[in-house]
Amino acid sequence: MITDGEKLKRLLSASASEVILCAPFIKKSVIDVLLAIVPEGVSIKIYTRWNAWDVAAGVTDLDVFDACKERLGTELLLVDNLHAKAYVSDQSVLIGSANLTNTALGWAKAPNLEILIETDIAEHNVAQLLNSLERSARRATRNERDRIADQASRLAVETGPEAATFAGELSTVFGAWFPKCAVPEHLYSVYRAIPSSALTDGALDDAKRDLKDLSLPSNLGEHGFLQATKSATMQMTMFQEVIERASSQLTDRMGMDLVRRLCPGCDERDAIIVWATVRNWVQHFFNDEFEVAPSDHVIRIRS
Repeated sequence: MITDGEKLKRLLSASASEVILCAPFIKKSVIDVLLAIVPEGVSIKIYTRWNAWDVAAGVTDLDVFDACKERLGTELLLVDNLHAKAYVSDQSVLIGSANLTNTALGWAKAPNLEILIETDIAEHNVAQLLNSLERSARRATRNERDRIADQASRLAVETGPEAATFAGELSTVFGAWFPKCAVPEHLYSVYRAIPSSALTDGALDDAKRDLKDLSLPSNLGEHGFLQATKSATMQMTMFQEVIERASSQLTDRMGMDLVRRLCPGCDERDAIIVWATVRNWVQHFFNDEFEVAPSDHVIRIRS
């Protein structure tokens, strides 16, 4: 049976003019193989994301920056909320679940179960994705690479060896997950088992359930906990869509409609409660990027 990695190699080796690689996680050993396969003279655009937690966890490599610099006609671009995986060679496309890692592409002893489906560049969803990437991407720079590397090294010291375990666990929490704890500012005290009279028994149970679902490493300091929780929630469909839509402001009505779409069994009352909780999480864990307007609760980019 042909692996997804071999499918991708065949696709890229047949390129004539342009290659686009789009994946949030990229390992240096994989990109070295793929860049070598693309025929000389073919331009390459690589879309990925950089955050310190992913790097500290070992799921992605900043050395990809150097590999791109070494190949003429190769551009590395960053999209902070990237979750899509798509690989384009001229008019042909592979799209699915596989990142550019050895385990995802079937090049490891214990590979992930992934899928890459063949389609073409004219397909509506593919065209829409490529347009979104063009609009939202920024060029990767050496300064940003160095800044993320420094943050990751400090996170790695704080989190210790469990970071690698957490990286593997991230793959189990993808999907339409919604937080239960309506007071995320108290999550850290529950995580550290610090007694608090501020939480009811029900709120405490909700917090414990959320922490169990997120599967965070143990013994994190508060900064590491905030970063780990933010990174984990960004793997969830709900939060990915919220962050994407918040770039043009997200109202409560839009948020509740999003909940109803991702959770067809939710009624209007459920949607109100779930959305209020999601909004609180965005306000707490993403407050460096977004703010919730006090008057109408619109989520918007922090100015």
